[in-house]
Amino acid sequence: MRKIVYISGPVTGTTDYAERFQQAEEWLKYEYGVFKVFPQFPQGAFDSVEIVNPVNFTKHLPSHTKWSTYMEVLIPLLKTCDAIYLLKGWENSRGSQIEKLFAEACGIDIGYESDRHTEPSKPIWSEDDDFGF
Repeated sequence: MRKIVYISGPVTGTTDYAERFQQAEEWLKYEYGVFKVFPQFPQGAFDSVEIVNPVNFTKHLPSHTKWSTYMEVLIPLLKTCDAIYLLKGWENSRGSQIEKLFAEACGIDIGYESDRHTEPSKPIWSEDDDFGF
């Protein structure tokens, strides 16, 4: 049996996102971080952990790709995962907020880079925002 963990965090407006996502992937995979973040995944209960780093998927899209298109690609990818790992600053990222809400709605386990569990005071999008869909 295998567990699949999706990484989510701020990308828009940042320059170091590829490095942050890669570091998270390595920590989760090679430092057994997945067992620290998701204690409900006991070591030995499954034979492998696969980390889904969305940066590795979206880097092949054209540079002029719209934000909504990125989300159309990533949400189905998240749907295939057992857990989502939210990087620091997720609460200030519209995409990460959407991914977290999707994970909650689908019963996908949620873990956080920081021990501090923070919720945004309010969503950073308006109720009538169609996100370009």
